[in-house]
Amino acid sequence: MELEEVGAPIESRIVFLFASSDEYIEEMHSVYKFGMLSGKYATKVVGLCLAFYKKFNTAPKEKLGQFFENAIALKKLTPEVAAEMRIVMAGFAKEPPITDIEFEIAETYAYFQSTSLNLIAIEAQELIKEGKIDEARELMQDTDTVQSIKVLGSDVYDYSDEEIENIFKKEDERVIHLNGYLGKLLNDVLTRNAYVAFMGRGKVGKSNWMIYLARMARNQGRRVIFFGTGDLTKNQCIKRILQGDGKTTANPEYLEMQRVPYLDCVKNQKGICFEREGDGSLLNEWNEVDPYLPEGESEYKPCCKCQDSKFEQSVTYKRVKRPLLTPELTKKLKLGWHASNNGGKLHIEHHPLGTLTCAEMRSTIKRVCKMYGWDNPDVVIVDQADTMAEEHKDPRAGVNIRWRFLRSFADIFNCLMITNTQSNSSAFDFEDLSLQSFSEDKRKIDNCSALIAINQTIEERAENIWRLAALLKREAVYDERHQCKCYGCLALGTPNIVSVHHFASPPKPKPYNR
Repeated sequence: MELEEVGAPIESRIVFLFASSDEYIEEMHSVYKFGMLSGKYATKVVGLCLAFYKKFNTAPKEKLGQFFENAIALKKLTPEVAAEMRIVMAGFAKEPPITDIEFEIAETYAYFQSTSLNLIAIEAQELIKEGKIDEARELMQDTDTVQSIKVLGSDVYDYSDEEIENIFKKEDERVIHLNGYLGKLLNDVLTRNAYVAFMGRGKVGKSNWMIYLARMARNQGRRVIFFGTGDLTKNQCIKRILQGDGKTTANPEYLEMQRVPYLDCVKNQKGICFEREGDGSLLNEWNEVDPYLPEGESEYKPCCKCQDSKFEQSVTYKRVKRPLLTPELTKKLKLGWHASNNGGKLHIEHHPLGTLTCAEMRSTIKRVCKMYGWDNPDVVIVDQADTMAEEHKDPRAGVNIRWRFLRSFADIFNCLMITNTQSNSSAFDFEDLSLQSFSEDKRKIDNCSALIAINQTIEERAENIWRLAALLKREAVYDERHQCKCYGCLALGTPNIVSVHHFASPPKPKPYNR
């Protein structure tokens, strides 16, 4: 009741402005929503004015009376409603003339904002009474207040020299720098305000790649927020990060699988190069290259000194045995990290499967920034955006909403956004993924700054080899045939130690060997 009594005078003014001012109705028509006015018949008159504006692109002014009579003749208004609306319109005669439309618009925004917040608070209270606490919280977090529309742009050639410099600097600011051919593939898309997605089949190591990128960003002094959405438990996620930092494993069974790949030359492996740095051969009794250095053969050295036509690129592995990751080793890693004064931060947020909403994610990012005193994060990584909460009853519409939100976060928080996504089932018919391998909704691709395929056959999985290919780069040159072949070792906590160039023909429809 208090809202109606206080709001009645200004509501009469608002209705008058909708009916009388072209500038006012042009500004407010996209902002006004049903329920912003408490008066039932004032709302009806505003609806009539908006209907006129939609048809003629102008405020009704003196034509409002005729438009009103037409609505009655067409029986769109009952006599009782029409009579009450006449009383509202009769009050226009008492309204003072419009002298400062900017002030009138500002006052309307302030009133609509308070009304919107009041209505949302009432709705939230009703949800709380019904025991729907989570729904009430989400409603309040997802509330967008009514704000004045501002023109933020200008003519292209009106920008100052400093602003022009910043335009190019911002576009090219690389947030993560990677070495080797992996850097050549990815560095130009791992930039601020970019949204990069990695696509792969199930169990191809997508989470390991997300953790690898998070660690690389943190090691380079970046502020990183990592969202786990239920694919891994929180402890599993933390252990994988620690395994990468410690270059080892927490599982005793994997100790025998620890080996380090080195870039090498075929001629060096066969012992037929006179310029190699060491001697010895890796050929076994079947005249095949042994994937391991023979135990005790300390004289053999991988060699890649020739980077010309004589060089025949290959990879050599050396067995290692590092200490098992234990709480004691983790404490040493912790002391070493703090002593380094690196400044990088890797914050972990974990949410059970299907519970993380976009609104909750946005709120969490703001709170994490406030907790650490950041203006904004440098990198936000979402492990498995596909397993976030549904945003719409139609699954495909929900996917599009989610990916649009994630894309917008890169701009809202001035950061690099990274996620991974599952390919469709038909991708198993091909050795390599293509743009046609998307799952659920093609609009995923439309929202990305870059889409990177993670390719791996069963044989490559056994050898801890991945092939990454750029399927989309909006602001950089790319060719999906030029892949990056990454040799890693998950028993040493990383999917990438050595990366080389690999040329692959476009995907062919041959059965995928599962």
